[in-house]
Amino acid sequence: QNGRREVNEDLKKEADFFRDIIIVPFVDSYDLVVLKTVAICEYAVCSMTGWM
Repeated sequence: QNGRREVNEDLKKEADFFRDIIIVPFVDSYDLVVLKTVAICEYAVCSMTGWM
C-alpha cells in the first residue's frame, strides 16, 4: 500500500508539472473502458472550450 501511495504522489506531481497526464478516479481495466472513454471526452471538451 505504501509503495502505491508514493507512486501516486509522484504521478500527481508529474501531472501537475508537465500537464501531460490525466488522473481519473477509477482502476484502469478493460471492463471500465466506457469510463475511460467518457473521461477522454470530458478532457477534450474542457481543453477545447474557447479554442475556436
